[in-house]
Order: sequence, then C-alpha cells, then structure tokens
Amino acid sequence: MKLTKQKQQYLALIALGTIFVVVAVYFTVMANQFDKIAALDKQIADASANVDKARKAISKANSIQQEVEQLKNVILDIETNNMPPAGDKYSWFVDTLRKFLVPYQNQISIPYRSREVIGDVGMFPSFPYKAATFSVRGNASYHQYGRFLSDLENKFQYFRVQKIILSPAPPAEGGVQSRKLEFDMDIVTLIKTNAP
Repeated sequence: MKLTKQKQQYLALIALGTIFVVVAVYFTVMANQFDKIAALDKQIADASANVDKARKAISKANSIQQEVEQLKNVILDIETNNMPPAGDKYSWFVDTLRKFLVPYQNQISIPYRSREVIGDVGMFPSFPYKAATFSVRGNASYHQYGRFLSDLENKFQYFRVQKIILSPAPPAEGGVQSRKLEFDMDIVTLIKTNAP
C-alpha cells in the first residue's frame, strides 16, 4: 500500500511527536528518578561502609577493653609508687630525696627543703592531678650537680625541675675560692586530687 505524500508527512510528524514526548518524559520524570537512585546508591554504600567500620570496632572491643584495663593498672602503679601518698607529702618528699641522694654522699648537700605548695597543673580543665611544689637549696660541684639533675629527671619521670638559680659558693676558709656552686630550685610533682 502506497501512502500519499500528505499521509507520509502526518506519519513523520506523529513519529517526531512521539520521539519528542518520549524524550520529554525521560528528561522530566526518568532523569530525576535516576538522580534519586544514584543518591540512594551512595547512601547505601556509605551506610555499608559505616556498618563495616562498626563491625571492625565491635570485633576489636575485647582487645581495646583489655588495653584499657592494662593502662588503668599502669596509671594505678604510677599513682601508688611514684606520686606522694594522700598523707604527709613533705615527709614522702624528704624520704624520697634522701634515698635518691645516697649515691651522692659528700658530693651534694641539700640542707633546705620547703613544705609543699599545692596548685593547679594548668594543662587541661578538670585534670585529675594537682601539682605539689617543693623548694630545695644546696651546694655541689658543677659536674655533680649536672649529673644529679639529669638522674633526678630520668628516675622520677613525674618530677619537673623549674626556677633553677645557680651561683658560686662563697670562698672557703682562708679566702680560697671554692669549686662548688650553690643552687636553689623548685621540684614539682603530680599529686592525685581524689586520693583516698
């Protein structure tokens, strides 16, 4: 069957109209739906990644809990063995310093030790420790003082030495210049604020 030219034009217009309607429907309805599907796919992928992270964290929970318990024990050991007890902090400091000075007999003399001054550490808000500051004064040779200071800070990791004042020792009898120096310094240590 042969179509007339006019019918062929109508058919072409109908085909073009149909194509236009399909394209219009695609861009107005379908493209929006594809964007929503892509966004949902991304949300699903993110949620899946979060679930995987949560599963990994849950699987590590026991080892993390054990590590926390070990660290609590380390802190308890430090508080028990390296920090002043809840009672007389001055006696603890004097006894600790006396024991530490045993290898330095006749080399370092620290006749003056002040009572502690308690203050804030000033590091973090609600820090669970306070600072106890003890002032000490003594004399030693230059090299012995350097060794003493180094050993003190290495042995007592929770001590901090500050405000060091060094001066030559006064001349010995007969006006002979001494090879010693006098020192004045503060030793600061942490103390637990809620100690029993």
